[in-house]
Amino acid sequence: MNNLSMKEFCILLFIMLVSCNSSKIYTIQDYNESKYQEVLLDKLIESPELYEGNKIELIGKFHFTIETSSISKGGSMYGGIWIDFINNKKLVDENGNDLKKLGNRGDLSGHKIKIRGEFTSKKRGHLASYKGSLKDIVYFEVIN
Repeated sequence: MNNLSMKEFCILLFIMLVSCNSSKIYTIQDYNESKYQEVLLDKLIESPELYEGNKIELIGKFHFTIETSSISKGGSMYGGIWIDFINNKKLVDENGNDLKKLGNRGDLSGHKIKIRGEFTSKKRGHLASYKGSLKDIVYFEVIN
C-alpha cells in the first residue's frame, strides 16, 4: 500500500468529493434569474391553471427519450410536466457546450434537475400525457 501523508490523503478526498457533487448548468446567453418563481411540482400538477403563463422553477427527475422530454416527481415519465425544447434558445454551459448539440439529454435522463421556463397548461406534450408544458427554457441544471 502506498504511504500517503495525511495532507495528501485529505487533498485527494476533497477532490473526489467536489467532483462527485458538482452540478452542470446550462443557460441562455441573456439569462436573468430574478424573474422565476420556485414552484413545487406537486402543486403545479394539482392546479396547473394557477400557474398559466408564469415564469417558474421546478425541481424533479428528468426523462428524455426520442419522443419524451419531461420532469416528474419520480419513476414515471408520464403525468408530470412536458419540457418543450423545440423552439428554445440555445442553452450552453460555462464552456460554450450546447445542451442540444451534445446529444447528452438522453445521458441525463433519470437525473434530478432544476429547470426554469414559462409554464402553459394549453400544450400537454406527446399524446397529451402531461399536465402542461414548460417552454422558453432559460436554465437547466443537473443536480445529481
